Amino acid sequence: MRGMWRLVLIWFTLFVSVEMVTLEEGLSDPDRYIRYDAADYNVGMHAGIVLAMLYGILSTVVLGIYITSRILGYQKKGFA
Repeated sequence: MRGMWRLVLIWFTLFVSVEMVTLEEGLSDPDRYIRYDAADYNVGMHAGIVLAMLYGILSTVVLGIYITSRILGYQKKGFA
């Protein structure tokens, strides 16, 4: 049974979702082939968003470790 699912997964991964076009074909009908926003974007705004996300993730991880260590009762060891 597991082998059948692997075969189905490989089939769908390799053969079903493939649609290749050349650059000329893509540019000839952009509404069909270009699936992203081709407009310019503000690099500074995106850098700010990424930095906010980065510090949010970092803060979440550090606070998670801190809260977990407090709940489990670990104490800070001094220098010997």
